[in-house]
Order: sequence, then structure tokens, then C-alpha cells
Amino acid sequence: MNVDAPPFPSAAERHEASRRLYLARDLNGYMDHFTPDLVYRQADGNALNREQLTRQVADQFRRLSAADWVSRVESEDRVSDRIEEVVRQTGTFVTSAFGLVHRLWKLERRARYTWKMHAGRWRICDVHVIEESLVGAGLKFGAKPRVSAEPPTSAGEASGTTP
Repeated sequence: MNVDAPPFPSAAERHEASRRLYLARDLNGYMDHFTPDLVYRQADGNALNREQLTRQVADQFRRLSAADWVSRVESEDRVSDRIEEVVRQTGTFVTSAFGLVHRLWKLERRARYTWKMHAGRWRICDVHVIEESLVGAGLKFGAKPRVSAEPPTSAGEASGTTP
């Protein structure tokens, strides 16, 4: 491992940073968390590269009217010059039509993220979604529903990461 490498950020720092950028719909900032050679393996076995994931995230930004989630780090291990973490995410996402009809979605995801140094920063080079469930959670009419993640309750828990 490079002795000059910056320390690996805490779970709260790294997940809150990605969450903040996602909620701000900052596509470039959000995607900067990933290396150019990213491999993102979805739960169904399909693998995406960084360009494909960028298109998916841009599409999410267009479709979603609100989102929030909590990430809980289940494990974190150093493997050579990389760090692997298993993260469980739970969240709520909202799509809206005509500003009055809102469909709520509940996400449950468990994934392994591999981080490595790239261009002087820790970035995600590999994602393997182990399990994922996105189910409808009802319709709301009227004003856009507020969604918020439960506040973190431990050092290994933070709001946010890749939805």
C-alpha cells in the first residue's frame, strides 16, 4: 500500500459524501466516487461499466422527485491495497406525476464495495450487489411526501451511498 496514501475515510464520511452529492443531483461529483475501470455487478448478474452506471444514475435523477436512505456497514476488511466493505442500505424513493401523484418505493440492498486509491483518493472500483429488493410502498396524492432516513445510531452507520 502506498505510504503517502490518505487514510481511509470513516463510514460516515464516505457514505454521507456520496449521499449529499446524489441528493443534490450532482452527477459528476457523485460519479467521481468511482474509478474509470469500475465494474458494477447487479443482483441479477448483469455487469455495468462506469459509463453505463452514469447513464443509469442520470436517469434516476430525472425520474426521482425525492429519495433518502441509511447505510449500515456490516464489515470492512483490508485486502492488499484495497478495502472491501459490505453495506446494507434501506431507503425510500419517490416518483411523481403531474406534481400531485407520488409513488413511494422501498429499497433494501446489500452489496460489497471495493475501494482502491486512484488519482490520490479512495474510490470505488468494484460493486457486487448481493441482494436487492425494490417494492412499491403506496401512492400519495397532493403535496410531495417528505422522506427521510433514520438517523445513524452507531459509528459504522451513515445515511447514504449508491442507491
